[in-house]
Amino acid sequence: MISVGRIQSYLGVTGDSTYLQQVEKASVADVEHLTGRYLGTAKTVSDVLDVPPLPYGLTSAETGLERIQSVRLSQPAASLAALTIYERMAPGYAWSAALAKQVNSVDAFELVGRRLYRVIGTWPVGVRTVRVDYTFGASDDNHPVDFDAVVLDLIAARYRSPQLRSFGSEVQSIAIRGASASFHAGRSGWGIPDDLYKRIIALRDAGSF
Repeated sequence: MISVGRIQSYLGVTGDSTYLQQVEKASVADVEHLTGRYLGTAKTVSDVLDVPPLPYGLTSAETGLERIQSVRLSQPAASLAALTIYERMAPGYAWSAALAKQVNSVDAFELVGRRLYRVIGTWPVGVRTVRVDYTFGASDDNHPVDFDAVVLDLIAARYRSPQLRSFGSEVQSIAIRGASASFHAGRSGWGIPDDLYKRIIALRDAGSF
């Protein structure tokens, strides 16, 4: 996600390339785990999704809609325009042509985080009846700024405080050089300072969990 050269520049160091790669890999893995966001090289995915029965909501007089359908993407997409959406009656049937995203200049879908809503028309209810093709991820040093910032800060915290790498998942508080601090543990078992943990959790996408 972040090149060694950029990490060295951020930390103001010139060596430790192999070590910094290890710290970067672990830090990215923890941020991915805590946010549910893929931060690797860009790739294309086809999500084949189930459509639940239509939920009934407010009346059409109140909302202009009598019902709304939604599915959840496996990864956040950049925008509604980045999606290509198909449907079919059931597994084994052919996929439709790509669905139009607008009807009479009105959006037929709404994307909120990973949740894709159908607001005009309906999808066929059932197992694996909708397919959404899109690309996610990015090249090194080209991810969203706020994700770059927390990963770089987590790398810096671990590089400057090697003690963090030795703590397991049960650690809640420690003392380093006489100063008390509280830490959460990520999937890798490496401690995450509380302030960074809160910043990472705040990056979860709407509709992701």
